[in-house]
Amino acid sequence: MGNSDTNSCESTRITLGLLEAVENGRAKTQRGLAADLGIALGLVNVYLKRCVKKGLVKVSQAPARRFAYYLTPNGFAEKSRLTAEFLSWSLTFFRQAKDACGRVLDDAAAQGWRRIALAGAGDLADIARICANDRNIEIVAIVDPAAAVVGAGGVATFQTFDAIKVQIDGIVITDLAGSLELRQAAERAVGPSRVLTLSIVPVPLPVPVPATDVATETTRAEELSQWLFVCSSPPTRPLRRVQSRAGSWRIRTPMGRCGPWPISSGRASPPICRGT
Repeated sequence: MGNSDTNSCESTRITLGLLEAVENGRAKTQRGLAADLGIALGLVNVYLKRCVKKGLVKVSQAPARRFAYYLTPNGFAEKSRLTAEFLSWSLTFFRQAKDACGRVLDDAAAQGWRRIALAGAGDLADIARICANDRNIEIVAIVDPAAAVVGAGGVATFQTFDAIKVQIDGIVITDLAGSLELRQAAERAVGPSRVLTLSIVPVPLPVPVPATDVATETTRAEELSQWLFVCSSPPTRPLRRVQSRAGSWRIRTPMGRCGPWPISSGRASPPICRGT
């Protein structure tokens, strides 16, 4: 399952949840909707505007600077369509997730793993737990930084791998968001060779260094080379140092100036220009 499919399903889930909340009268405030749907407040505003623009939701102003939301006839029809679409996706997802979990857990069993941890809570982790029961593999912990520290179905849930106090043979990635940070934490905990990933979990790519950062480093290197600048001829008058507004010392001579020398370097005075 690709990223586009996952994103499409998430969009369907949010839209469907929003339409259901409006229909049931739970859409009293956008903040309440955000808590109900488990998404950011700004995202609720985006989806509400989208639904209003499509003619699915009607907005009317209520007292005390509040707004009342109502489903339009098109909104009722769209909710029915999205419900069927989401159920179809859920069944397809369950079949794909079950097959992916089975293949990875078979691989783990072939390597002699008997006690594993899951990286990522949610529906995929629940399916992995069901599949593990048929393969004599014990899931001793689930790690998810965003999850509450509770025990789900007899399996302890932690926010870090360091909190796991029992021995584990390996880790299976079950985070549908494909978090690079969570994967790296798993690899640090047991080593990359002992981390397996389900085929339906997106593999995150390392974040490239922005071009602006490269330009900044180049500028710093050029400034460093200026610190070592040597005057083309010895000064004929005493050196005079002037503090620039940028917070660095510059040495002024009849032949020009050498510098800059950062004040933060800890030196009491700037370096002396040497003649060739």
